[in-house]
Amino acid sequence: MTYDQYEIESFREVCHNVLDNNPSGVIVAPVFRAETLLFVNALAGKGIPYVYIDSKIEEDEGYMAYFGMPMFQSGYLCADILMNGSQAERLYVVRIERDKTGQSDPTAARRAGFMKYMAENYPQTEIINIFIDPKDKGSRHSRLDETLGQDKGRKLIVMFNSRIHLVAAYLKERGAEGCRVVGFDFLDRNVAALKEDLVQLLIAQHSDRQAASAVLSLTDKFVLGKDVVKKDNFTQMDILNKINCDYYM
Repeated sequence: MTYDQYEIESFREVCHNVLDNNPSGVIVAPVFRAETLLFVNALAGKGIPYVYIDSKIEEDEGYMAYFGMPMFQSGYLCADILMNGSQAERLYVVRIERDKTGQSDPTAARRAGFMKYMAENYPQTEIINIFIDPKDKGSRHSRLDETLGQDKGRKLIVMFNSRIHLVAAYLKERGAEGCRVVGFDFLDRNVAALKEDLVQLLIAQHSDRQAASAVLSLTDKFVLGKDVVKKDNFTQMDILNKINCDYYM
């Protein structure tokens, strides 16, 4: 059951539909933290087991299993490979301007890990947040012009979600050079940007394997009566560049 990840009402409607269908189990990739907590609490109240994939709600303890990256550590790793041992006066964190209520923040734990690494190792580096609209190219490029476009030095840029290709498209259109760009997830458009050297590194995860493992965990429970061996099943954090990305899948 799909929903618009930028519209909280769309997510609420899907949650209500799921609960009305009274499923045996649910797999969820959380986006809206508060609404997801309401949803999983309702599932728990009905005795419906649920599994998180991709990320999880840290304060929730009622899930059956989680299959995905260790989110905090992935942000910590991201900061390390972005900085690459070099000093920088500033860096740019490009963030998606999501729902108007501000409840959608699926990469909060990853951002916290990134910030911890920076505080420990590069406390003098200024961290500038840029919020962009993923659906409006004109607005997005204007916002990036106001920040990245005014910086004539070497630019360090990161996004914590899977939309680094939006930044890559801007850099290509503006002919920007001398940037070090790190993003997440093995999407076709991200890989294309990697091959063009618009993005230097991607931190990837096999989301297909996460989903398969989640389905199997529920199948084992319902068909075989087997409980999951581990509640938190952390997947590897794979670092891809333009040389090795063709061999990932």
